[in-house]
Amino acid sequence: MYSSIPVVLASGVAGGLVTPLWYIAFKDVHARLVPADSRQIVDFRTAPVSSKLLDFGRGFVVAGVLAYPAHAGGVTTLTDSIRLALVLWLGFPLIMLMAPVIWGGESWRIAALHAGDWLIKLLVMTVIVGVWS
Repeated sequence: MYSSIPVVLASGVAGGLVTPLWYIAFKDVHARLVPADSRQIVDFRTAPVSSKLLDFGRGFVVAGVLAYPAHAGGVTTLTDSIRLALVLWLGFPLIMLMAPVIWGGESWRIAALHAGDWLIKLLVMTVIVGVWS
């Protein structure tokens, strides 16, 4: 097996914690960027339980997926983990977050806030999967 279940679980938990902490830390910034009548949730403390559970579950899926390229690429050091996280962030979340800005009229500032969340999340999760496995 390319990564142990405890490593994937730890990475998933970390990923599930990063996002709420990110948006709590940037609550004031997010509140200024998101219109008052928007459906976007700014404060995870008041989010519906179902949203919290779904977001937490996403972390486990991402952790499981991260385990494969980390193992296949022989990622075992902090430097290798950071490099993999940056490559994955550039190739996926960053590129995907650009579409709503280009085609949907979303603010680049909101996209940048979400991209920052994904950068930190991938760095933390990939370091756990890469170094600990």
